[in-house]
Amino acid sequence: MTGAANGEDLAAILQVLTLKPEDDAAWRRLFLLLWPFVTAIVWRRLRDRTAAEDAAQEVFIRLVKAKPFAKIDGAPQLRAYVWRTAVNVANDHAENKRRQQLRENEARELGTPEITLEPAQSEDHLLFGEALALAHTSLLPEENRLLLLLLKGQNLRETAQELGQSYSATAVRLHRVRDKLHKLLFSQ
Repeated sequence: MTGAANGEDLAAILQVLTLKPEDDAAWRRLFLLLWPFVTAIVWRRLRDRTAAEDAAQEVFIRLVKAKPFAKIDGAPQLRAYVWRTAVNVANDHAENKRRQQLRENEARELGTPEITLEPAQSEDHLLFGEALALAHTSLLPEENRLLLLLLKGQNLRETAQELGQSYSATAVRLHRVRDKLHKLLFSQ
């Protein structure tokens, strides 16, 4: 398919979707026409075929949700809109992957805590120990550090001083971590 034919097809699809945004045949044609374009964009940024396919699907999902066709003046503007969406999605995927690797590295650095079950200092100590072992990669590094300090036997005031925070800020953070752990442990 030549560039001119591609632009003409895109303009025709845009016209149909502007008038009837729920037209399945037009969506299929749009998908088939733009899939190679979108996957090429995201692959150049992600350099991973599976991630690129996932990101390309997300681009089309965003397009379906936004239905921006009434605001777009022609095929070149539609291609630019899809290009920008693809770049944003690829950047989001790359950033999420970077954050996940960072969390995994932090968890590896912390290691698995040694937890003695007898004698338990408190019910929270047991809950934190089990939760930390199960949810290492789901917690942020500062949340892991907070829990690790508490598991080592420090009280909240000592933990706050070590983290360089006020007592009340540490208590609030502990409350939020408890809620997060509860959701992680009991939502399954």
